[in-house]
Amino acid sequence: MKNLVFVVYDSICNSVFHGQVIAPLIKKLKRGDFGRVYIVSFELHKPDKKIVDAIVDQHSALSLIILKKNSFITPLFLFLEIKRLKKYLKFLEQASPEQAPPEPALFDNYELIARGALAGYIAQRALGSEKCQSVTIQARGLLAEEYAYTHQNGSFLKKHFYRWRETQYSKIEQSVYEKKRNNIYTIEVVSRALQEYLVETFGADSASCTLASDDVPAKIDESYIVQWRDEIRKKLKIPSYFTVYCFSGAAKPWQCPHLVVDFFKKQYAQNKNVFLLVLTQDVSFFQQALSKFPNDNYHLSFVKHEDVYKHLASADIGLVFREPGIVSWIARPVKAMEYEAAGLNIIHNSTVDWLVERHNICNELHF
Repeated sequence: MKNLVFVVYDSICNSVFHGQVIAPLIKKLKRGDFGRVYIVSFELHKPDKKIVDAIVDQHSALSLIILKKNSFITPLFLFLEIKRLKKYLKFLEQASPEQAPPEPALFDNYELIARGALAGYIAQRALGSEKCQSVTIQARGLLAEEYAYTHQNGSFLKKHFYRWRETQYSKIEQSVYEKKRNNIYTIEVVSRALQEYLVETFGADSASCTLASDDVPAKIDESYIVQWRDEIRKKLKIPSYFTVYCFSGAAKPWQCPHLVVDFFKKQYAQNKNVFLLVLTQDVSFFQQALSKFPNDNYHLSFVKHEDVYKHLASADIGLVFREPGIVSWIARPVKAMEYEAAGLNIIHNSTVDWLVERHNICNELHF
């Protein structure tokens, strides 16, 4: 049975790591796809031991290796990360039975997955033998476009620097996604819109693209939804006949929190039997934004990831609003997938192609 090496560059402390990385990997192990999974994560700072232990304890066939990461400047500055990964892969491939990797002979034929363009760039250059039978690059967003979106303002000199940095990220993406002569490479995209962008912009091979599915949360059993709905509504004192809207996310500008408040304001003006459940770390922002509403019509809370679905089950409709632009259009919002898993309908503002394909835009958005 093959082993899997999974390369991470955006940290095991990323908020979506457990749901979008660990859960799919455990699913692969339970299916018997791999004998063992080695997560290799590049970290600027050594993660807390409790975080590492919590990951490794998820499955007996799961290993976590932390390698040093340097701040990204240009593609040339990734040579140290490439060197470190190459050294580790060589160790796995050549280890004797007495050394660390169990059943090292299985590394005569293993697979590699890299999460994102930066991890993909490092992995592509670290591979030095033919023992790796396939490489999957998980395309989860757009480096250059996301950087440009978050670095729009500043002085003349800063804007010049930002444009230069954007170019560096674009070079990474071009190198990773362009069509390869070697047919071991696959690009796993989260949406058809992202696939089209990679093909048109970077010359990716559409025949080598696949649509991600293992990181889509499984549908929650209806019996649990009914139980949790009753439990949370009683806990929050929400009448059973109220329509509950849920926003799960942050008060970041690109998540359009003002649209969430404006939308609920319109619903409340038309019908007082409505309730807004906000699951967020940015409680103070929403406290101020919703201060004019009666406390009986909304609830703000930050809940642990394992309790998110319980709270989602108490709602009827999930809200996903995004600013228009390519970053939103090619995305597959994690929160929207969680809404679907909990059986919620979704209201959105037609800025995400993945949502446009699956959910009709609501006329109530024209406020």
